[in-house]
Amino acid sequence: MLKNDPEYFTAEKSVYAIFRETFKLKASSSNSVVAIIATIVAILYVCCTSEDETGIISRAHDLAVLGITFSTTLLGFLIAGFTVFATFTNKEMFIRIAFLPDPNTDGLSYLKSFFFVFMNVFIHYVGYLFFSFAVYFFLGKNGIVSEIARSYFWNYDMLVLRLSKLSIVIFMGWTFFLVMLLKSFVFNTYHVVMTTLRYEYEKQNGNL
Repeated sequence: MLKNDPEYFTAEKSVYAIFRETFKLKASSSNSVVAIIATIVAILYVCCTSEDETGIISRAHDLAVLGITFSTTLLGFLIAGFTVFATFTNKEMFIRIAFLPDPNTDGLSYLKSFFFVFMNVFIHYVGYLFFSFAVYFFLGKNGIVSEIARSYFWNYDMLVLRLSKLSIVIFMGWTFFLVMLLKSFVFNTYHVVMTTLRYEYEKQNGNL
């Protein structure tokens, strides 16, 4: 049993603190395998492609645009769905499980493990959006940042090419990982709703 302290509810003071705690969750092997396979395919592509420098840079730029659209669209739906879920889910049940340790985690309660799964998805999507913006502005051929950087790096074109290849690899692996995280998000939503219904059923039958 975890220490019955109300400070436990607000122990995390920053997004980074929450993200650090998410590493205590049990990682999904399927999520990792799919991401690793996608990364390996991307590495093979950038190493073996016959595409010229302009084509590779353009592909990285296109992936950045796709990443911005993909992440902003899904973040809107995820946040809206999470807000509705957190608002209407039984608060009494949340309080009862707040200090019950989840054996599938490294010292987290059931309450924290439920919510950290959601927060892990949000943090990854925000990070992915930030990375997409960075690639879009830094690697764009005619962008403001590119023009400034070109003045300070004598071999700027080679630097952009290598960063573009690296970006393609990261985009491929991370995008597939995010898609798999959506699977986890959907299952966790289902699991929490079913847990809430079971709690109400047990309560009505006098088992709690």
